[in-house]
Amino acid sequence: MPEVWECRSRVRRVRGAMRICASGLVLAGVLLFARGSSGQGGDPGFDAVVSPYGELFPALILALDAIDPAPPGSAALASGQGAAFGDQDGLIGASVAATRDDEAVELQVDIPALDAQGRLAVRLPQAGERYTLLPVMRWDHARLLNATAGDLVPYRLTLLRDGVRTAEVDGSVRLHAAAEAPYFVNDGAASADLGWIFAAYVDERAPEVGQLWREAGSIEGVEDGHGNPSNDEGTPGARTPESTHAQVFRLWHALESRGLAYSPLTTRSSVRGRVYVQRVRPLAESLAGGAANCVDGSVLIASALRAAGIDAALVRVPGHMFLRYALDEDGGRQAYLETTLLNDARAERSRSEHRVSLDRDASPALRASLRRFESALASGAAQYRKAERHFARGDSPEYRVIDVSAARRLGVQPIATGSRASASEGASTSAGGR
Repeated sequence: MPEVWECRSRVRRVRGAMRICASGLVLAGVLLFARGSSGQGGDPGFDAVVSPYGELFPALILALDAIDPAPPGSAALASGQGAAFGDQDGLIGASVAATRDDEAVELQVDIPALDAQGRLAVRLPQAGERYTLLPVMRWDHARLLNATAGDLVPYRLTLLRDGVRTAEVDGSVRLHAAAEAPYFVNDGAASADLGWIFAAYVDERAPEVGQLWREAGSIEGVEDGHGNPSNDEGTPGARTPESTHAQVFRLWHALESRGLAYSPLTTRSSVRGRVYVQRVRPLAESLAGGAANCVDGSVLIASALRAAGIDAALVRVPGHMFLRYALDEDGGRQAYLETTLLNDARAERSRSEHRVSLDRDASPALRASLRRFESALASGAAQYRKAERHFARGDSPEYRVIDVSAARRLGVQPIATGSRASASEGASTSAGGR
């Protein structure tokens, strides 16, 4: 089954999740850096570099901060771009030209407003060659999570050559909010699909998810998929497609009972016309406001399904997203759900091949909700069938299945939960020290 993570020959390395499907363009590579003017701080071989294009996205840091960085070393980047030392997924550092063979250099990065620091000491092999230095950064999760979009955050870079300070540069980076997801980069000759970032907004450990399932569990009138009425206290059997649909419908009706409905408001932007960004509503905001666009709704329901042990994936097609979920334990059967049909009266016209049984005395409101749910299943399945050949080819970033379980295995973590966990443990930095 083609997934966004299964790009085979185009996967550069598993740990560098940013590089998946990048077709040679790496997020941490110099192709994406905003480079300072040559010879900053009085050192002609020293330039500050910030990726992407002088902007800082907390989402990228929070999503991948649990991944232990590789030991300091070098890795070749694109042809003609030299080598990078340090954190190959780093976002801030410097370009340094070696003044002699085997030169010892140290780069220090300080961002006081974010309580972030990084240090990297390496030896540059060849005189006259330029190298990219990317220190492993220690970030304050809480500050990143609460960042205000548009703020200019000062930083300082300090370079030492053979133990002697030769340059000190003060600059600033434009900060984005954690809810801003950079999902695609187009640099003209090359591009990078960063759609995996949406998996970081799926938060199966969010407290709102537990409350939703408590509300779903109190709904009466839905059979459990094993032929038992909703008030049966017997032990449920193994999960089947029927029982899964019954469980997902309970969640659907709980969301409809809260008044959640589609909102067409989508905030998209770009950085210099190259980095495409979409704001993703936090789960609490969607629920409190009773509004969700296609991404918000898919992320919200995927969060709840994963909390219940149901595997879920986000399905991207041009200008739209819907949801896939597993119908059985091994994921051999799948269903597709169009989340924008929540509380949409027009959705009662279509029927799905998947059926949920209601008690004989089920309320009219519950029956109407079921018709919308079945219509959402039919719509999702139809959209997937229409786009299936594009998923199979895997040659367009506009057609991707973002498997959340696969993303978790690669180290992509929920943005908000990871920050809450750090705060609750009394530690402002990640365990990996990034």
